[in-house]
Amino acid sequence: MLHRTISAVIDRPVRDVFGVLSDVEKTPVWHPAGVEERWTSEPPVGVGSTRIAVEKVFGTQFENEAVVTVFEPYRALGLKSISGPVPFEVDIRLTPLGASTRIEWKTQMRPEGFYRVIVPITFRFFIRQLESGLDNLKRLMETEAL
Repeated sequence: MLHRTISAVIDRPVRDVFGVLSDVEKTPVWHPAGVEERWTSEPPVGVGSTRIAVEKVFGTQFENEAVVTVFEPYRALGLKSISGPVPFEVDIRLTPLGASTRIEWKTQMRPEGFYRVIVPITFRFFIRQLESGLDNLKRLMETEAL
């Protein structure tokens, strides 16, 4: 299993940050790999909701579907893949710091088959994309563009 936790502090209230992170249709705006992301289940969003994402990695598009495993408004979000090339789990924790918000983003991947060889090599690139995405999110939210 591959795992990594990254963090960021965004100078916006936790309510605003949670609002953007829990709206998957906004992910392609800030995440460099995001091509499209949308809910596939009916509102309201909560544990058990499903979403589909199309991401571009090394010029190739991949699709995955995930289910929400944690949904605690203004505190935590979690997703677990239910289809796609590489099984993954994401755990996002938000901590208010006055008028700012600290994000702790934990990613775990369990590559199988052919991907057991490829994913460990590309995992660092994936994490760099995520770090770049959180930098974009910070910039867009702090300039109120998002």
